[in-house]
Amino acid sequence: MRNDDVIQSIRYMLDLNDNEIAHILKLRGYKPERGEVAHIFKSQNLPDDEKGEDCGHVLMAHFLDGLIYYKRGKSKDHPPRPIQTPVTNNMVLKKLRVAFKLREKDMHSILER
Repeated sequence: MRNDDVIQSIRYMLDLNDNEIAHILKLRGYKPERGEVAHIFKSQNLPDDEKGEDCGHVLMAHFLDGLIYYKRGKSKDHPPRPIQTPVTNNMVLKKLRVAFKLREKDMHSILER
């Protein structure tokens, strides 16, 4: 799955607009350039072979970490971990699990559906 597709899915699941996506990125220290967030959603209705370049692992890593801060708040006890790239599917699942406070059994029931 493309990074753009993951961000688009989360956007619609949480009913976020472009400004909120930019805010989530900024929570983790990423400063999106003008039009960068809109570019993520520009190709959402195109077939995969026409979508063009994906948003990239650095933006995706910042988005996932920012999503954790957005949903749970920043920890005062622990400094932020360094951004990890490339972002794998396994990493996406782990970060979503943390952001949405899911336990292992919750993940199993979601994946069984």
